[in-house]
Amino acid sequence: MTWTWTAQSIKRLISQEGVIGRVAALYAAAGYSIDLNVETPSGTVSFIAKKKGEKLAIDVYYNIKDVTEENMKKLTEKAKQVDAKPVLVSRTNLL
Repeated sequence: MTWTWTAQSIKRLISQEGVIGRVAALYAAAGYSIDLNVETPSGTVSFIAKKKGEKLAIDVYYNIKDVTEENMKKLTEKAKQVDAKPVLVSRTNLL
């Protein structure tokens, strides 16, 4: 599902997708188009954000304790598979 920024789509992202939706809404408000829950051979990326030739593979973690070296390596691999830059966001960054 691809989203572009409108007030209605921002509300829908936040209400339907929780924390991931809140992060995606920030990118949407900044002009990125959003693809949620993108499947790759190595696993699912929380969302892909695209804008003017820039493509970001973003994984959102609810707890900073879940961010491990292994998870960062997985994100890097998933990002390579979709030709994007990896971005890791933890919920504590949103407070």
